[in-house]
Amino acid sequence: MAEDLDDFEPPFEPLDVPATAVDVVKKYCQNPMNGRLEWLQAIVTKSDLGQGCDMDEDMEDYVDEMDTNPMDEPAMIIHKSLGGKGDKHWNVFPEGKTFDREVYNNEVESTVYHGVNDSNGSATITIRFKFKNPTTSKAYKVCYRVELPNGDIIENDLLNA
Repeated sequence: MAEDLDDFEPPFEPLDVPATAVDVVKKYCQNPMNGRLEWLQAIVTKSDLGQGCDMDEDMEDYVDEMDTNPMDEPAMIIHKSLGGKGDKHWNVFPEGKTFDREVYNNEVESTVYHGVNDSNGSATITIRFKFKNPTTSKAYKVCYRVELPNGDIIENDLLNA
């Protein structure tokens, strides 16, 4: 489980995703010192489902330029099935070999998709990346909180080494 409620608070004043971007990610925190993504919040509605896009080459290159391990893979935070855009820097991160994608897919992507698709409500996904030191750009832990339309809340954190 996530360590405490502070795991889901933005570490500093979040930036709003421009309205012209038409994205499920609404706010994000990018460290002004080193550019690393530290926090984001997405709101997914039924009309967003299936409206995302795959990660493009520019974003793959963007992730590859971070201080990653050779086994790391560029990955999307909010999947395209939930309306996530793979061509936005606020929706990509270096996924380490220890990241449990199966758990993440089940607890975030599948649960949100079905929860939103079966209702007229929205789901809020909050992601907080944890770092070992102030200079590294790859998170060692990904903490997430999912608030479903029916009021259920899922919280977890996954290692990302």
